[in-house]
Amino acid sequence: MGILKGFKMSKYLIGFLVVISAIALAIVAAFGISPLINRPNTSIANSYWGPRMMGGGMMGYRNQSIGGNRLTIDEAVLKAKNNVASTNSNLSVAEVMSFQNNFYIAVKEIDSGRSAFELLMDPVTGNIASEPGPNMMWNQKYGHMMFLRNKSGENPINLEESRQLAQKALDSNIPGGMVEPDGFNFYGYYTFDYKINGVIAGMLSINGFNGQDWFHTWHGSFIDEKEVNK
Repeated sequence: MGILKGFKMSKYLIGFLVVISAIALAIVAAFGISPLINRPNTSIANSYWGPRMMGGGMMGYRNQSIGGNRLTIDEAVLKAKNNVASTNSNLSVAEVMSFQNNFYIAVKEIDSGRSAFELLMDPVTGNIASEPGPNMMWNQKYGHMMFLRNKSGENPINLEESRQLAQKALDSNIPGGMVEPDGFNFYGYYTFDYKINGVIAGMLSINGFNGQDWFHTWHGSFIDEKEVNK
């Protein structure tokens, strides 16, 4: 009986430790404590499985190698505008960028002009989902980390300071990369494009509170972009 009782206690202890570990990882990701979760990894982009919206609004994944005619950027812009307009009349599409693995969509607030959140569109089906990474973990108004929300607060780190931090991150991780001077000012973070040899090569975000960088490694190669209402 003593052995059995000890086994049960060990099982409960293991379960408790698993729950605590999961909570700790969520907090680490939210506050950007660990530098290991956001470093550039080209293998991630090369093996990316693009997001799509499934029944009930859950995010699923579709293998991009499956055939289908790719949407044009104009078609993507139209779908994005219709989707955003149907969600909230105070939101509009600011920019759409076409990448190998997806269309990136930046959404802004009409009344404030402030950048709101980021979306990804499947390049074949046109299905739309929230972009992972900073958009979910750092966005203090529209993100998924409910306990972090601060709808009115400005980023303590300003745009120029964040741009300098973004350039520093590029110098350390992608030599030759140059941050574009303008960026999107979201609630809790900034997102910038960067170029290599004068051509857009990717995107990265900077936390507006602690300055942590997070590279968007899921887009693939840049194809085209279109400003809608930036």
